[in-house]
Formats: sequence, structure tokens, C-alpha cells
Amino acid sequence: MPDSGPGTGLTAKATPAAFEVAGPDHVPFHDVVILGAGPCGLGAAWAMERQQGDGRAASYVVIDASPTIGGTAASVTTDEGFIFDYGGHILYPHQEYAEFIGLLDELVPEWHESKPVRGVWIDGRLIPYPVQRNIHRLRLRKFMASLNGLGRVSLRRRLRLRPSSASDNLEDHLHGRFGRGLTRHVLGPINQKMWAHSPEQLGSSWTRHRSGSQVANVADASVRQILRSMVTRRDNLGWNEQTRVRYPLHGGTGAIWTNLARRFRRHAVITGTRVVEIDVAARRIRLDDGRLMSYGSLVSSIPLDQLLGLLVPNPVPHLNGRLRYANAAFVGLGLRGQPPAFLDGVHSFHMPEADIPCWRVNFPRSLSPRTVPAGPYWSILCEISHTRGAGIDLAEVEQQIVDQLQRRGILPAGNEIVSRWRRDLRHGYPLPFLGRDEVLQEAQKALQDHGIFSRGRFGGWKYEVSNQDHSFMQGAEAVRMILDGVQETTYRSTLA
Repeated sequence: MPDSGPGTGLTAKATPAAFEVAGPDHVPFHDVVILGAGPCGLGAAWAMERQQGDGRAASYVVIDASPTIGGTAASVTTDEGFIFDYGGHILYPHQEYAEFIGLLDELVPEWHESKPVRGVWIDGRLIPYPVQRNIHRLRLRKFMASLNGLGRVSLRRRLRLRPSSASDNLEDHLHGRFGRGLTRHVLGPINQKMWAHSPEQLGSSWTRHRSGSQVANVADASVRQILRSMVTRRDNLGWNEQTRVRYPLHGGTGAIWTNLARRFRRHAVITGTRVVEIDVAARRIRLDDGRLMSYGSLVSSIPLDQLLGLLVPNPVPHLNGRLRYANAAFVGLGLRGQPPAFLDGVHSFHMPEADIPCWRVNFPRSLSPRTVPAGPYWSILCEISHTRGAGIDLAEVEQQIVDQLQRRGILPAGNEIVSRWRRDLRHGYPLPFLGRDEVLQEAQKALQDHGIFSRGRFGGWKYEVSNQDHSFMQGAEAVRMILDGVQETTYRSTLA
């Protein structure tokens, strides 16, 4: 989880009673030390609790630098009563994670269900997701360019011709699947803003996975589909009338993780304490308050680049600086008034146009009416990806966003902004950069040789398996590997 620790939840530090077992040198010892109290770390703790319930006695402790629980899956409640998540989090649990799905039902007493209405805002109109299947809604010039590009791709496939480029970068991958028109006008700008990097710098393997909906991250499209939509005047949606997603009625997504942490034994979760050094030979960590702790195995969900910087000695120093990421900034607006009718039920949409800083706009009230106070209130959550570190002026960015949303009619001028929330995170998106898998394989092999499992959104650094269910299961599977030798499946590791 980010070293600044977003979210709300548990705030009390654990007492020294958390360190009950001492090694031969009187340094407290745990069979498994877990770094990070987000979904991955709490998934690991959950697996440890289950094994203790089975009559075994392996000890564990969770340590987090933040005073709160949940990592980037946490939620924040403003003084005015508006709830914002750290991004547009929607749970699409994979069906093979039956344990996780069952646990959700135990942790969340009330759910709100809704259709996952999403899209892309281009040229003053909302085009349903997946946009590449609904290009008939684009303005004529962009539609014709996109259709022409898709037609060329279709012809090449029919003639069984190889793509014009064999490169695995995202730019060429999009050209090969969708043609130059759709890539230039829609998919290229979307990915440029989301990742804050040129698609030429990114790999494409993540596009085939399903990490945020019922369809692949980048769904296929065909000329036949688009022509059918034109004739029938029916959109080709990523959902149907029966599709529903669940979201906690109260507390945002953060409620899931604070409720889970409350189930663990007292002092099992230590918050507000940072690890400052990890001695890989002695398997010992040093905390920022001077305490020492030794471990049998370590499960870490802190960002992998930060973890490598804590290791003494670092077994892979030549990898320093190789891991690339995008910063994430958030602007939440609590509003008095009514949203425009065309936003009714909309969860979110992308905004690829360059004159507005955010790449995605979310509408929390569509996920749960309890994310806003009772009365004529609604809210907007804007996400910005950037590479400026701490150099971004969020107050200035907020004003730009408000101006552009008003100009587009998304934020009616008569609505009053009654609550504002801003936050900038250093680690927002783990980039699927070219050569990523080779870097990860070397780093993870070296770590695992020292009993360290780096998993989760930034611990594993694989965007395609970094949703909340993925991250939770990565933590649980790492513990099962440590205790019972059960091979991991979610992280899809190719470690030797």
C-alpha cells in the first residue's frame, strides 16, 4: 500500500504484546510477517487465521505504515458526509474465488446492486463501453476513420496476412487489432491519459485479461458487430439488463477491509509503524521506532521498488529504477443539486480529450445512495494519472476540471460545491512497461530465495491481476504456499 497510508479505519497502534514469541536472541519472532494492511496483506492474515482455526499454531503479524486500514482500497468520508474511494472501485469477483465471494457476504451486511453503466465521453456525447464496439456513435469523421481501420484489419485477417509490425508494444498492438483510425482517435488517447505514458512504452499482455468488468480489459470489435448496431440502432454493451454489480450500501469499499481487520485477534495488526530495514540473511526487520522482529517468511504488499530499497543487502541492485509507475491524483466534489438526466445510473466514463486533466470521472451515488448525505446531493470523483511526483497543484487541477465539466454540461452551473476532497498518491498504477515480466521474474526469484513473497497491486506489479479480489487471493495463496507448499495460481508466477 502507499507509504502515506490512505483511508479510514483502525487507528490504535498495537502494544508490545503483539510480539509474544521470542527467538534465541530474544528478538520477537513470527512464522509469517505481513507488510501492508490492504487487500493483499489482509488476505494473507485471513489465511493465517484460518490455519490457526485448524489447530495449527503458526504465528503472524501485520505491519502497516499508515494509521488506517485498507491501502488504496480504503474509503474516506469528508466532514460533510460524502464518501470517496481511491478510484472507481467496483467488485467483479472471479467465480473461481468462491472463498472470497463467501467472505464478502459475511463482511458486508447490506449491498446496493446496480447495472455497470460505463462509457467514454468524446465530442460532447457519452459512448457506451466498450467504445470500440459502439463507434457508430462517434461523429462522422472519426466514425469513418475508425470503420475504415477496422475494415483493413478484418481484410488482413481474412487473407491471413501478418500484422504490419511484430512489436509487442501497446501502440502496435492496438493498430493490429483495431486499425489506425480507432487507435488514433479513441484508444490511443484513452491509454495515454490513463497510464500517463505513451502506448509505445507499454506492453500489451494485460489487454487480454479481465481485471475490471465482465469482458476483457480491451475487448475485441468487428465490422459485422458495428454494422449490426447501425442497422438495429442497438448498442453493443458490456452489460445487459440482468447484469448487476454489488457495492457496500454503507462505508464505501473501505468498509470491507476495516470489517475484515476487526475479525483478527487483538494486536495482530500494527498500524502507524514503518519498516525501515530488512536484513535478508538474518531474516530480521527493523521498525521506525527501533524495534526488531525476526521472521520465517515475509509476505509484502508494499510497492516492490520500495521493498527492494529496504533490503540489506539488496540481492538485485541492478534492478533499481527499472520498475515504472504512474502517480494517481484524485479530486472529489460533493454537490448540492441534481445531476443532468443523461448521467442517471452512470457509474463512470473515460475522458480522453486533452483539455481536461482527468482520465476518468466516477459518480459514487450510482454505486450506493449512501455515499452522499440525505437530500439533494450527489458527487463526482475525478482520477488523474501523472508523472510529476509531488509537483502537481491539485487546487489548480481541480479548478480546471470544474471549468471543463461545466463547459460540457456534466456539472450543471446551478450546482453548489459543498465538499471538496483531494489526494495525490505516489504509486497509482503499476505500469505494464516493455520488459516488465523479465524484471519481475528476476526480482521475485531473488526475493523468494530469501523467503520473501512480494504480492498485491504494487507488490506483484501486475496490473492485470491487481483488483481487490486478485490482491486478496495473492496474499492468501502466498500463505498457503509458505505453510503447505500449495502452488500459487493468481499471480501466475513463472519463478524457477
